[in-house]
Order: sequence, then C-alpha cells, then structure tokens
Amino acid sequence: MKKLLYATVAGLIATFSFAQQELQFTQFMNNKLYYNPGVAGSSGSICINAVHRTQWAGFANAPSTQNINAEIPIQILRGALSVNITNDQIGFFQDIKFGLGYAYQMSLANGTLGLGLSLDFINKGLTTGEWMPPDSGPDGAIGKFGSTDMKPELNFGAYYQSPTFYAGISSRQLLATISTLDNNIG
Repeated sequence: MKKLLYATVAGLIATFSFAQQELQFTQFMNNKLYYNPGVAGSSGSICINAVHRTQWAGFANAPSTQNINAEIPIQILRGALSVNITNDQIGFFQDIKFGLGYAYQMSLANGTLGLGLSLDFINKGLTTGEWMPPDSGPDGAIGKFGSTDMKPELNFGAYYQSPTFYAGISSRQLLATISTLDNNIG
C-alpha cells in the first residue's frame, strides 16, 4: 500500500512540475563561475576560463556548447566583476548568452564568503536546417526558421572557500523568462 501511495505522489509531482533546461558541463570544478556568480573574486587574481562540450560527436545537429568566462577582482569594490559568454546549439535551436556579474567577497571564519549576482541576456534562435516541417499546414508549436528572441535572466550564488574545502549554493534563471519565437512556418 505504501508503494502505491509513493508512486501516486511521485506521479502527481512529475505531472505538475516544470523544469528548466540548463547547460551541462563535465568537470564542474573547472567551470564554477558559470554556475555560481559568488565564485567571482575567490581566486584573488584575474582568471579566464574556456570550455567546449560536444555530445554525440559525428551526428548532424548534435548538441554543442561553448563557454568562456572571466573574473576580474577589484579591491576598491571589495569583490570582483565577472563576464560570461555562452553558445549552446541543440538541433535547430541556438542560445547565445552574455552575462555580467558582481560578487562581494568577505572574510568569514577561516575562509572567504562570496555573494554574487549576475544578469544574463539570452538570445534564443531557431536556425535554418535541412529538416522540413510536415506539409499538413502551419504548426503553432514550430517556430519560423531564422526567428530570434532576447530575454534577460538573473542568477544568484553564495560561495565559501577555506584552505581545506569549498562549498557553494546558487540558483540560475531566477526570472524564469519564456522566449517566444515567431510561430509562422517560413
């Protein structure tokens, strides 16, 4: 009986939950600034990071993601500025993000706590491709090839670092904006 109750609750949660599709990178520890704006300034020096990820290599329109980010400590501001540029291509969809952020760094116990906020501008586009929509007429769920839409996103993060460990918590896509592409098939 308990198993049936658990299965029912899990089914209801799955039915009514909405999720965000966030980029995936392996080797998280080498790209912390992408996920957590509170990391900016924790290294104490200018740090530039570039990452490339290809999934299903060799297949047409396979997912491909590139990210380059930089953190620039500024002592007058007691923190650091960050810049984040991302290109994400999945099938016929391409998202290009440009983000700017700031993290305040403070001493806490034996380490440093960084509290960061960043603003991303996301350009979502439907690129052209070889795929053709069915001839049965316009489909409102399919956008027009070549259409784009730009939306802002807000990210927050806290990052603690000591000589023996680090820990962080962050939330991306706080505004949960929805892009609407031109839904007229061209």
